[in-house]
Amino acid sequence: MRERIAALERGQAKLAAELAEEIAAQCAEELTAFRNTLLEIDSLLKLFNPDWHWADTLSSQFPAPTPEAERIARECVLARFPSLGRPKT
Repeated sequence: MRERIAALERGQAKLAAELAEEIAAQCAEELTAFRNTLLEIDSLLKLFNPDWHWADTLSSQFPAPTPEAERIARECVLARFPSLGRPKT
């Protein structure tokens, strides 16, 4: 019986880890979409005002997600929801 319970707990931990990965990936996708929207707005502003001074700095303020950013997002999710992806000790 204990072995069955342990197997169930391992299955839950694996499922929680997969869910955390999925949430982190979705967050990265949404951040990329947000960044792209800001860049589109920036391009439109440049059409109406070529002297728009945020144009050069906007892309540096919202860079594309890197593996490090995705790792940080994953850690943030796990910090907010500690039961996700962490095996019971």
